[in-house]
Amino acid sequence: MNTEAILTPVREAHRLDEAALSKYLKAHLQGFSEPFRILQFEGGQSNPTFLLDCRDHKFVLRKKPPGRLLPSAHQVDREYRVMKALEHTNVPVPKMYLLCDDERVIGTIFFVMEYVEGPDLAGLITALGEEPFPPAVACELGVQICRGLAHAHSRKTPHGRQVGIIHGDISPSNILLSMDGVAKLVDFGLSRLRSSAGAPGPSPASTPT
Repeated sequence: MNTEAILTPVREAHRLDEAALSKYLKAHLQGFSEPFRILQFEGGQSNPTFLLDCRDHKFVLRKKPPGRLLPSAHQVDREYRVMKALEHTNVPVPKMYLLCDDERVIGTIFFVMEYVEGPDLAGLITALGEEPFPPAVACELGVQICRGLAHAHSRKTPHGRQVGIIHGDISPSNILLSMDGVAKLVDFGLSRLRSSAGAPGPSPASTPT
């Protein structure tokens, strides 16, 4: 049963200036080294997602898609900041390494995060095919995901104000399954805040702490 993520050469419309990217990452990202190669994750991500494969380390890069975009769309900087804020909490997210908001580097904002060794839930479901999902595994994953979302929903500011984070796009492709059995949540690009009264609020990045 093959559950590995599908990786392809970088699509023409999403090509990066690899020399400029390498120069920037060598100066700002610990563990990055040359030679390295870039592959693109295949799937339904709204923001193009790439594997940076160095000799000793692997990283994941996410950036805005090409073309003219609405100001409120594809806010990878917001996604980074939300996940960075959740990094040392009980919400399981990959480690966030850096955000580059200098569009001169590769032409758009991007961030780099931990590469989680293992499939996403969508890949596991596809690999199982007609086989039933093991009940014990389904229960364990369900508990982990619900526990993580509950912690996100109950988040508070440093001043104690209730501003629970609503993911906004929970789907099997946004749940990574690490080799050590931990389900990690990704793609918080559509996340919103919920006030203490329970009403939907603004995006996490636009709310002061």
